[in-house]
Amino acid sequence: MAAMIIIGAGSAFAQSENDYFSLTKNAGTESESIAYYTTLGDAVNAAADGDKITLLKDYTITVSRDNVTTDTRGVSINKSITLDLNDHKITRKNPYEIDDYGGALISIYSRIDARVTLTLVDNGADKGTMGSIENNDDYGGWAIVVGNGSTLIAKGVEILTPDRDTVDIMD
Repeated sequence: MAAMIIIGAGSAFAQSENDYFSLTKNAGTESESIAYYTTLGDAVNAAADGDKITLLKDYTITVSRDNVTTDTRGVSINKSITLDLNDHKITRKNPYEIDDYGGALISIYSRIDARVTLTLVDNGADKGTMGSIENNDDYGGWAIVVGNGSTLIAKGVEILTPDRDTVDIMD
């Protein structure tokens, strides 16, 4: 049986109702561990190359002037990880015309020492439901920005941004 170690923000030994993400480190090995997180930014920060983050339920980020967090400003990924949407969706709502709150929901950038790949999948059991990432930014902003020689692989997921390009590829 694989060991279970809980790290970072989240619950000790069990998922709480406030957790939206699980992080599996060393998947399929004897040293596999799972931790739970309340924000995508916390899960990404705790992840390492090769780890998998799984969305446990729909996650909505609502930008407000009183609630400025890593997730409301967008999440930067600079490691090769898998994000399993698991039949759920990640949505960011931004009603403000302020540059600080605009931009991409997820940005992928390679490091100096390695090219980065974000793999988006939907391994949920409900084959009639497709996991999605949506940036509902009233004043611009992409769902995903792929930059600096990084790679985005999307399998069986939707990436949505109303009235704007969904994915921006920069180099």
